[in-house]
This record gives sequence, structure tokens and C-alpha cells, in this order.
Amino acid sequence: MTVIELLIEVLFYTICGWVGHIAVKAATFGKVDLEWGRASESVIIEYIGAGVLIALAMLISLIIGHE
Repeated sequence: MTVIELLIEVLFYTICGWVGHIAVKAATFGKVDLEWGRASESVIIEYIGAGVLIALAMLISLIIGHE
């Protein structure tokens, strides 16, 4: 495993998982608590987190690029 693969794996599993976990809790006002560790639903949380991060990056690029 190369260093780049390791960095991508850590980024996706930890950061996207944590962001997805927080996003789901915020969207459901804390009623839904999906685990973001090595649980079976963690894949869903990781994809939600990746989508939130991509949407946030697009929003920032629109704000910066709009003059």
C-alpha cells in the first residue's frame, strides 16, 4: 500500500465518515444516530459525508468565484 492510498483511505473513512455522522444527526435533530466506525451502515455515512464535503467545496468556489 502506497502512502497516497493510505492517505485517501484515512481521508475517506475518518473525515467523510465523521462529517456524514454529524450531518445526519443535524438533519434529523439527533433522532437518528448512525455509527461511523466499522459498522455496516458506515458506508452510507461515508458517502453522505463525501457529498456534504463536495457540496461545501462547490459553495465556497461559487462564493469566491462570484465577483
